[in-house]
Amino acid sequence: MWVALYSKKIHLHKRVMKLCFCCMAFISILGVQGSEWSASIPASVSGLSGLCIYIPCNFSYPGPRQPAGKLTGIWFQGSTNFQIYNSMNSEVVNALYLNRTRLVGSLARNECSLKIGPLRSSDAKIYTFRIEIPDLDKYSYLQQSTTVSIIDAPSAPSMQCPGILAEGIAVSLVCAVVHSCPEAAPALHWSSIRAEQTIAQPQSRRLLQNGWEERVVLNLLPSSGSHGEVLRCSAVFPSGLSQFGPECRLVVDYAPKNVTVNVSSPLDSVLEGNTVILSCQADSHPAPHTFSWFQWAADQPEIMNESCCSVISEQELELNCVCIAHGNPKPSINWTFMHSHEPINGQVDSSQSGGHKAVVSLNTSVLWNSTAKELVILCMAENSLSSTTKAFTLTLNTTLNAFVLSDTGPTLGLWGPMMGLTAITMLLPQWHCGLLIESPYLLIESLSSACKLSLRLCDL
Repeated sequence: MWVALYSKKIHLHKRVMKLCFCCMAFISILGVQGSEWSASIPASVSGLSGLCIYIPCNFSYPGPRQPAGKLTGIWFQGSTNFQIYNSMNSEVVNALYLNRTRLVGSLARNECSLKIGPLRSSDAKIYTFRIEIPDLDKYSYLQQSTTVSIIDAPSAPSMQCPGILAEGIAVSLVCAVVHSCPEAAPALHWSSIRAEQTIAQPQSRRLLQNGWEERVVLNLLPSSGSHGEVLRCSAVFPSGLSQFGPECRLVVDYAPKNVTVNVSSPLDSVLEGNTVILSCQADSHPAPHTFSWFQWAADQPEIMNESCCSVISEQELELNCVCIAHGNPKPSINWTFMHSHEPINGQVDSSQSGGHKAVVSLNTSVLWNSTAKELVILCMAENSLSSTTKAFTLTLNTTLNAFVLSDTGPTLGLWGPMMGLTAITMLLPQWHCGLLIESPYLLIESLSSACKLSLRLCDL
């Protein structure tokens, strides 16, 4: 008997557990499906007359999710009798809005955004969304109505003007404008500006709560020429209408440059013993707060020992040379071939040149005359006091069947066993001297007893 009672208890316990599970499952299903009547719609939106407007909208309803075919979405103005959109029956739509309204998205995904366009001034009204579900319910979201306003002029673009900029330090500026119709989005443009480098990135777009924002970024490398420049951004709409943003006057700090000294005298001409007035000016921002005067003796140009040449390709007979000169005033440097008046274009090394030092490099290919025994390349440094020249001689060694660059004068540069350098240094119109390297073992023969030689290694 105890066994029979125990068996009945187990059976009853299983039935109770099964019933409880079904109740929990039912409650769970209701929790997943159940929801309130609610909608997310902005309280107001504005659009430009003649363009379009989007009213963002998402909605929810109680009960299980329904397919799109069982959902009727309606937008109405004032009352349900004045329908401006009906997803199931366009015949009930008011003639003023026929073919001017369209639902954006899918009702099955709870999307109810509405596009109206082209906008008219009479469209400035209050609009409400309504959902109808057959055999279930109907609901108008009256608490989430939206007010549409129509504007005749588009919004002007905005731009945050930067603070004080520094020359050579990059900065990014942003121009943006908000609009309501992506199909007729404005194009943003920057005004021209003087700078070392300006790069305008492609225009981009992002969705806001009540419209879209177009934005463009300008990457700017300020220079002294940018100081005081007026930067402006404009938005051009498809209709041709333009709107300009606020002006931004750039302020750029830069070091003093373009230093000039003016000499004035009470007399028309300056003679020894006369009094002269020297005035110094410089361009900088902020303005210079201290000027210092000092004397600097004038110097004739001097070509430094570091000047050298090398053959970097015997097949193409390509030469790589550098000429370094000091002087006051700073000398100018020119390259040329001997017995030729045509200059060879060199490249000024601005990173090494400065003060009273000038550095000009040369990379050139030489057309060799089969009847010639040597070719002389001249580096001439010149200022207002005098000029000086250094010659580099390229010689064809028929024994070794190789080109030899040989160097004499104050220094001798060596570039491997097959090539050397002859350098002739002279302060015009004084004497010159030279050396010729006859073999790869550096058997050096002096062509002038006046030359004093010292060996060095060229860094090139």
